[in-house]
Amino acid sequence: MTDKKVAVIAGAGEGVGKALAQRFMQGGFETVIAARDREKLDRIAKDLASEGALHVVPTDLTEPKAVKALFDAAAGHGALGAVVCNAAMVHFQPILEVEPETFEQIWRIDCLAGFLVGQEAARRMVPNKEGSIIYTGATASVRGAASFVAFAARQGRAPLGGPINGEVAGSGRHSCRARCDRRRH
Repeated sequence: MTDKKVAVIAGAGEGVGKALAQRFMQGGFETVIAARDREKLDRIAKDLASEGALHVVPTDLTEPKAVKALFDAAAGHGALGAVVCNAAMVHFQPILEVEPETFEQIWRIDCLAGFLVGQEAARRMVPNKEGSIIYTGATASVRGAASFVAFAARQGRAPLGGPINGEVAGSGRHSCRARCDRRRH
């Protein structure tokens, strides 16, 4: 094991996730990026190659065993210092047209993944008495708008930091929610 701090970006896309990975890398963290799409992760890794240590771990964040395997892989690079849950399914459709199966898929990625990532991160951080868990969410997940049903589902993960903080109080680690709006070009 090394003294290096590791940051895990769970839900690393080519927007906010990539920018977060870059910032952690610039801050000296060994950074692990995770998402289902290996090709997308490889493109991000290629783009950020000059920034520092970056590790790609393709992961279905809605599967408990896969999330555990992600954190097992991250543990091989150092002590877990930060975890960002940025998993999201962007889907724009009028709510009257959204099928229940579609909403459930959105919920699994936006909410269930947040629960699984936060739970596993806390399990790993409490013994070390340090670390931060950050849940991202766009402004639209708070105020909503027409056809923004996916953002409404994302609001479901926002309160997860409360139970995590309450149950591990005094352990030297914490969680928070950060609004991260993607810059539009």
